[in-house]
Amino acid sequence: MKKSNKIDMEIGERKRLLSILVENSARILRAGFGVESAKSTLYEIVDLVRNNKELELEFINMASDFLLAPEPEMKGSNVMPLELLELAAHELRLGELVDLAMERVSYRFKGDMRAAAGDVSVRILRAASDDWEDRDIFERSH
Repeated sequence: MKKSNKIDMEIGERKRLLSILVENSARILRAGFGVESAKSTLYEIVDLVRNNKELELEFINMASDFLLAPEPEMKGSNVMPLELLELAAHELRLGELVDLAMERVSYRFKGDMRAAAGDVSVRILRAASDDWEDRDIFERSH
């Protein structure tokens, strides 16, 4: 008898679910519905990664593909949403995500944080702090 509970899924199924959820959140945001409409999916992704430590590497690899692209905001339809990266940086506190953002500042802006001010990497670094100014936008609905 196959169990349908997400906790009982095989790792391959969890990776597939992660990919689908990321794609769904990107589609919602690209369609212009905003964070409020995508929030439940964004938190489902964060919870999936939080509750399945083996998915952290998969998530970091997805983030790396996005962040280390020259212009990540301009990539095609399979883009990891910046809003997801911000929420994950704040909620999961993955050091690897902060490292990727710093790596992007280093290679794209030669380490100059002022030059990187409007870049996705700086938004992720800000989100990783306790006093993230946009956290109220992402506040979980109960």
